[in-house]
Amino acid sequence: GVSSAQAVAALGNHSCALLSSGGITCWGRNSHGQLGDGSTTQSLVPVTATGIGDAVSVAAGNIHSCAALASGQAKCWGHNQSGQLGDGSTTNKYVPTTLRSGLCQSAPDPGFVDVPTGRFFTDAVAWLAATGISTGTTATTFSPDAVVGRKDMAVFIWRAFGSPAPVGANPFGDVPSGKYYTNAIIWLAEQGISTGTSPGVFSPNVTVSRAQMAVFLHRATGLIPPGSPASFGDVPPGKYFSDAVGWLVEVGITTGTAPGVYSPYDDVTRGQMAVFLNRRGCGIAA
Repeated sequence: GVSSAQAVAALGNHSCALLSSGGITCWGRNSHGQLGDGSTTQSLVPVTATGIGDAVSVAAGNIHSCAALASGQAKCWGHNQSGQLGDGSTTNKYVPTTLRSGLCQSAPDPGFVDVPTGRFFTDAVAWLAATGISTGTTATTFSPDAVVGRKDMAVFIWRAFGSPAPVGANPFGDVPSGKYYTNAIIWLAEQGISTGTSPGVFSPNVTVSRAQMAVFLHRATGLIPPGSPASFGDVPPGKYFSDAVGWLVEVGITTGTAPGVYSPYDDVTRGQMAVFLNRRGCGIAA
């Protein structure tokens, strides 16, 4: 229960309380992560908003929440369709996220020697680095032409959603504990974004195709229906990825690899992944 509340905020179908310790606890509906506990699970009792210990005030929006901190910073979490979390994206966040300024418009150069100016992925890579979604393959390289493995795909998407802590056990025998990708893969499974390649198997080192990436992003966004079928000759209706690719086109995440071509079975490169995530995070409503 709550025994040291200093203030309470309530709106819509959830409520939050500021505790004397500086922590935040919330309860109620959690469809967009507005409780801040790293999940989208409704709670009939107060749950702790992750990573806040110095809050001085709390506010509840319809399906998002914010807290002012003693440091003068602010953190918000939950629905982010119109950028209301202030983190430079339109991606929902399931844990409290620090406000940022203008990263979608102008992110600082991360200094990667293999990311020259003017490439299709240049601005997207800078955004990934500024938001902490990727720090590169080394301190000075991003490796934009390297292909993306399933474990790194999991980490990219997990970090884009605020690195929420998984709540359950690891369902995969080939995902050892303590790896940089372990929590990301468990969380993806919990959210239904990826359930593995077979029961109990995730195949972390297998590469990700453009078809699979479309499906992962579509599921992570909440299975928003496409407005029209994809107009690619190599994306026939009825494939497992058809609706997802249609959605990517509809919202402007991809125009394909050539006119009328999506190349669903090609591997995704890190440069392409940066662009997909940047367009998803900076211009696509969640």
